[in-house]
Amino acid sequence: MARQYTKAPAVAGDITMADDWNDEFGQSLATLNGDLDQNNMPMNSVTQAKFESPIVSSGVGYVHSTMPTQGYFLSYTLGTGQVSFSKDAWLPGWNKLEIPLAGPEGVALTFDALDGMLVGEAVIDLEWRMSYQAGYDNDTPPPPDPASVTIVQTMAMNFVDVGVFVNDVCVGRTGKQWLGGRFTFVVPYNTPIGSGPTKIDTRAIFYYQNSRSAIGYIMEQISIADINIGDAILWCRNQWR
Repeated sequence: MARQYTKAPAVAGDITMADDWNDEFGQSLATLNGDLDQNNMPMNSVTQAKFESPIVSSGVGYVHSTMPTQGYFLSYTLGTGQVSFSKDAWLPGWNKLEIPLAGPEGVALTFDALDGMLVGEAVIDLEWRMSYQAGYDNDTPPPPDPASVTIVQTMAMNFVDVGVFVNDVCVGRTGKQWLGGRFTFVVPYNTPIGSGPTKIDTRAIFYYQNSRSAIGYIMEQISIADINIGDAILWCRNQWR
């Protein structure tokens, strides 16, 4: 027997009203017609044997799990230390982070998607530390205090923008984020997807500026530091339509 719950409390004046009796009796009829939910599902009607086991494939830096209605895809790199992204390797615009990592672990996913939705997050640990040169021309007065606002403003001109791309289309990004040290960025994303081969990857834009003050005092960042990439995780859930 399915578990039944009364739709309304019965009080002395209502126990013989036809509408109240019909409402309660309707629950049993609905169950016979296939209207089952967590409150009236017959006991033992769905057993463990009727659940399909997920199909799991895994390897170095990835785990894929496919289930009847959805699939989970995970790429990661953990505990490997920091990998230097050489300043000489930067390109204008978006830089694919799988290139400095020399592999897709943590920053790229490749799988066959099914028609539906993709929902997930990219997590990336980046470190970028800037330096500057303080000086002055021969015909100008000595430079101001190194703790002046000019130095602070110049050091704050460097930004990073982290984005997630699905088949080369940007589906999530952080926007300009000041990167004066080591930070962890989390980029959520979601997008509809059709059936077919799908690639998701993490990319970044690095904004960098030199600066010279109007009075001849030089604030020049002459040492562009390498980008260090630490731990990274990229995961996706493909919900079938």
